[in-house]
Amino acid sequence: MSEPLAAPPSDIPQGPILLVDDSPLDRHLLHQLLRRRGFRVQTAANAEEAFARMAEETPDLILLDIQMPDMDGFELCSRLKADPDTALIPVMFISAASGLEERIKAFELGGVDYLSKPIQAEEVQARVSTHLALYDLRRSLERRAEERARELAATRLRLQDEQRSLVQARQALEEREALIHCLVDSNILGIMFWRMDGTLLDANDAFLDLVGATREDLDQGRLRRQDFTPPEALEATEAALAALQAGGRCPPYERYALRRDGSRIPVLIGSALLPGNRELGVSFALDLSQRKAMEQELMESRQHLRELVAHGEAAMEAERKRIAREIHDEQGAVLTALKMDISLLRRDLAARTPGLGERLDAMQELVEEAVRVMRQVASQLRPVMLNLGIRPALEWLVDDFQQRHGVRCQLDGGEEFELDDSRATALFRVVQEFLTNVARHARASRVSIRLEHTPAQVALYLEDDGRGFDPATVGPQSFGLLGIRERAQAFQGEVHLDSAPGQGTRLSFALPLAEGLEP
Repeated sequence: MSEPLAAPPSDIPQGPILLVDDSPLDRHLLHQLLRRRGFRVQTAANAEEAFARMAEETPDLILLDIQMPDMDGFELCSRLKADPDTALIPVMFISAASGLEERIKAFELGGVDYLSKPIQAEEVQARVSTHLALYDLRRSLERRAEERARELAATRLRLQDEQRSLVQARQALEEREALIHCLVDSNILGIMFWRMDGTLLDANDAFLDLVGATREDLDQGRLRRQDFTPPEALEATEAALAALQAGGRCPPYERYALRRDGSRIPVLIGSALLPGNRELGVSFALDLSQRKAMEQELMESRQHLRELVAHGEAAMEAERKRIAREIHDEQGAVLTALKMDISLLRRDLAARTPGLGERLDAMQELVEEAVRVMRQVASQLRPVMLNLGIRPALEWLVDDFQQRHGVRCQLDGGEEFELDDSRATALFRVVQEFLTNVARHARASRVSIRLEHTPAQVALYLEDDGRGFDPATVGPQSFGLLGIRERAQAFQGEVHLDSAPGQGTRLSFALPLAEGLEP
């Protein structure tokens, strides 16, 4: 076997080649020869290995030795050609024999070439390169033929679709015209056709009834778009016309329309220019009178509900105040007197009666515990510190929160200022609710509270560094936040909540001050 003289041309397609030969020496020499010329080669010693290699990667060319044990090259080629997945792979036979019968059989079985041993390097290179190029060219032609067939089929389908589309478009146009006539004649919506100068060309009965006009007014040309536009709606109408000129349509918007008798009616109106004509347009008008009446009724109902809630809250605060005062004054006096009596008994009788001192000490401890619980209940109902002002009350609340939960809490608020009892109570309850949520849910390590006041309003700014939450996921069971909002609504105040998972929570609560109230 002679050494190669040159590499294959670079423009010849190169693909994986499967070399099947039972001779290790011949297989090695031919493998090295092909690799040195830039071909990618896989080898197999028998048919079983050949099938395994093809299962891993389909070759572009098979070099097949005829004389092999178990299954010779002819039988292997027959099986390859019988399988649709491998039938088109070109097969070059290699044999030491050069008889005519073997060559004829090789070509009858589907072989594309026949190489006789000993192998010549230049011959192998030329034939392998040629058959790889032919195989690639055949696949390219097949792909082009398939693409052209698909293109022709797609063109035929497209023509059929276009024909069907034309038929459907004609049917749709007829149906649309019928629907338009049905819509106009149904009088569900007020519809009018007009020119850009304001002249009304046509309108259905619903529109004429909406504006209190007659068909005779329309036929006599006595109706113009400007006649139904009140002065305060002129700017919105001009903006709608500008939108029409720019984009051919304007989004529906609400305004009042003037009726022929001078009364006004709320309407939702939308307009569009007719296709292909910048001077003709159509408008749709919907009477909103019933909806506006329902909205007003709903607003009044909500306001009434807020007033009831505010009244109930005020009554509850008054009752808390009364109960707290009663506990503090009456029950406190009773427990104090009882404590003094126990002290007197201990002084007078403990020395004369063995064991009585210990029992009196236990009674004294019970009374002191009752006093502590009484004070705690009274402060929870209404802290006595509120009688001293909002700032002392908040200072007491902050100190109590820090002692109970071990969370650092800072209060900033400057000097004390006068505030009516209802607003002071509202501010106190908001801070109380915020701190309760911090203790239950926030897992915070720091809370800051800032109290600000001006002649116009008093405001709270609360912040924690806890885990935060998504306000959009707050459910209807979150009565704490609902209560804060209702307290603000009762004074026509404002509430702003800002929070996100992992970013803490910030709450602002502002109440306007009554006119003439000095801060």
